[in-house]
Amino acid sequence: MSVDVQGRRMSGSVRDAVDFNIIYGVAFVFFLMAAVAHRIIPRRWRPNLDPTGQASSVIAEARIAASNSVPFAFM
Repeated sequence: MSVDVQGRRMSGSVRDAVDFNIIYGVAFVFFLMAAVAHRIIPRRWRPNLDPTGQASSVIAEARIAASNSVPFAFM
């Protein structure tokens, strides 16, 4: 049984959504720091992670990485 901040009980699907959003937020911050670190190192040292060869923004890279990895926490 879980209780939200106001003392009401939350259903399982609502709790799962809250858990997903919390884990997604933490993962997004982690992958954002990793993407920034990836951009800081010299270009000749970093691998090309995108098979199309096109660079995307740091935010987009972090969002894609978090979106691809977080659902595995709920399997």
